[in-house]
Amino acid sequence: MEFPPVLVVMPLYNAFPFVRSAIESILSQTYPNFHLLVINDGSTDGSEQVAASFNDSRVILWHQENQGPGAAMNRATQYALHQKIPYLARMDSDDISMPNRLETQILLLEKYPAAAACSANCQYIDAESARVIGSSTVSASPSLIKWEITHGLRGLIQGASVFRSKALAEIGGYRVKFINAEEVDIYLRLIDRNELRNCKEFLYNIRMRTESLSISKVHQNVLYQFYALDCAKHRHNGKQEREFDAFIKSISCHTKSQIMREEFQLKLWRNHLRTNHSSPLFFAALLDPRRVVVRWLRKFVE
Repeated sequence: MEFPPVLVVMPLYNAFPFVRSAIESILSQTYPNFHLLVINDGSTDGSEQVAASFNDSRVILWHQENQGPGAAMNRATQYALHQKIPYLARMDSDDISMPNRLETQILLLEKYPAAAACSANCQYIDAESARVIGSSTVSASPSLIKWEITHGLRGLIQGASVFRSKALAEIGGYRVKFINAEEVDIYLRLIDRNELRNCKEFLYNIRMRTESLSISKVHQNVLYQFYALDCAKHRHNGKQEREFDAFIKSISCHTKSQIMREEFQLKLWRNHLRTNHSSPLFFAALLDPRRVVVRWLRKFVE
């Protein structure tokens, strides 16, 4: 097989205890044609010194004031286009990629040229011990992926995603106004005009840190998730998207109840990962049976 070039993009912000193992997991890839672009996003804990310590020609280190991972991804997309690099792989600075991750995902995207991006199944690991404490499932079916994304479910996992550079550029890249739900917006806009896919293999480990934004700012995360869905609805109806403040003012009682349900489910799921007790999962299933049905369908729908 040919090995088209891949740019692995690692937005880096205060991940000092974990960034070395994250970088090493990329440098250990079986795929032979890649560069790792680490974009230090205003770290204050010495993370950038760790990244700079790697004496490897495949590692590129940039610096920027703290602007968030979306801004970093947009800079990387422009660089990839300029360098004629067809693929961008996202890599979070506290996670771990399996050695065959890039090889498996690029093979899938080469097989399906209509796919703008793909991710993979992932395991959740404890922040300190790296012990596996749970696992995700993602669908291999483009139609089920689309249904999930347009109905507020996951679809793809951002940290484990590989994108076509051109597809990201065509939709204008990441929109940083979505803060903690940038991935929801990016996949909603990609799915408007593209196919999305997933690898069934477990290719990525997500480190569950209690101080991470996705855990410590659940309410804000969920609000922006629903805002992204609202923007998609307006686009599909030929209407102009609302600003966030206007969306907040317009939230109905029904939507408020959905937001509360989503927040509570996330807290139950994270409590399950922390304690390994099954009761939080049981209550989460009662709150939203869709997730149980979809998780079952992911195993069988191709």
